[in-house]
Amino acid sequence: MKRKGSYRKAGIIFTVLCLCGIISLTLVEASLRVLGISYPVFHMYDPIRGKGLVPGKEGWYRSEGAAYIRINSAGFRDREHVVEKKPGIYRIAVLGDSYMEARQVALEDSFVRRLEDYLQVCDTDPYQKIETLGFGQGGYSTTDELLTLKYHVWPYSPDMVLTAFFHGNDLVDNFPKINTCEGGKCPDIRRPFYYRKDGELKLDTSFRNWTFLSFKDRMLLAGVQYSRTLEMLNQAVRVFSNWRVQRNTDYAFKETGLSEWVYAPPRLPVHQEAWALTEDILGLLNQEVLEHNAQPYWMLVTNPSQVDPIQRQALRQRLDVETLDYPEQRIMKLGESLHVPVIPLVYAFQQYADEQQEYLHGFPNYRMGAGHWNETGHDLAARLVADNLCTYLSTP
Repeated sequence: MKRKGSYRKAGIIFTVLCLCGIISLTLVEASLRVLGISYPVFHMYDPIRGKGLVPGKEGWYRSEGAAYIRINSAGFRDREHVVEKKPGIYRIAVLGDSYMEARQVALEDSFVRRLEDYLQVCDTDPYQKIETLGFGQGGYSTTDELLTLKYHVWPYSPDMVLTAFFHGNDLVDNFPKINTCEGGKCPDIRRPFYYRKDGELKLDTSFRNWTFLSFKDRMLLAGVQYSRTLEMLNQAVRVFSNWRVQRNTDYAFKETGLSEWVYAPPRLPVHQEAWALTEDILGLLNQEVLEHNAQPYWMLVTNPSQVDPIQRQALRQRLDVETLDYPEQRIMKLGESLHVPVIPLVYAFQQYADEQQEYLHGFPNYRMGAGHWNETGHDLAARLVADNLCTYLSTP
């Protein structure tokens, strides 16, 4: 009898605690909405690429830099574009990751928009205007960019496809075996990736399968679109991460998510595999572009440790190399073999940083000299690429 009474008492306490929790969460949610406090998450689950941007989503992003973000109706961070290309327009589709999405700066200060501005002075007869379309999304691998090209870009009929390759993490993103796979199996990789089988590239889409981790991720991505409380918790994680970056005063600072081994010749078999697979994926991307009668062009995005003089010296010492341009040299060699023009930005970025003593990466609310391009970095990249493309487009 006493045991039954104890169970009843415990049940009452549990029910009261649950009700209090629900009421508290409801009050927090209501307060955040009344006060207009929001930290929007722009990504959603995508059955083709693992993640995509939510069409029409908008709000402030202040975790690194500060900008008001608005995702267009096609699900990309760019202005609205008419799908059908008008006569006399030369279209350039820009693929890439977070550097091209450029969430850290205002849209008009981003590489894609500044590039279009600079290209208007090109002698591009018989074209009346050059138009750039941004298809970059944070966290994307070269595989994601290839799938974006196949399923989202071609309706816009681009004349050129400019792919921004970021060696800082693209090789790892293309080859998850480096960090997460054991015994040749890659469980719970929440993105598509290529692997070799019988000498051919195969696309693994097992991220679509329902597992505990995939279910959790999808529910969180869906829930955060409707809950300001989940938004706030997600922002708290961002703030903590930024705090750790800002308080680190080590000149040999290593950025989370970036691979330093790519800046030296491969020293491990797994690194050689990552390079070989990435080159094969770039070959697939090039083939896809040519099959649609468009011009492929590659741009090599800079790692902040390649650009900042102090970090550059520290990274050279850690890797025991004289220069940090191994990926540039390797990708340019691949481009030459495939007849793809390649624009390496690192040399001009290093010269600018040395001469002007100005940061091209980083923001005061994150860390200067780290992270993504700031407004100056985007502008310099756009001017360099525009000069290169103007020469290309004006050459008979």
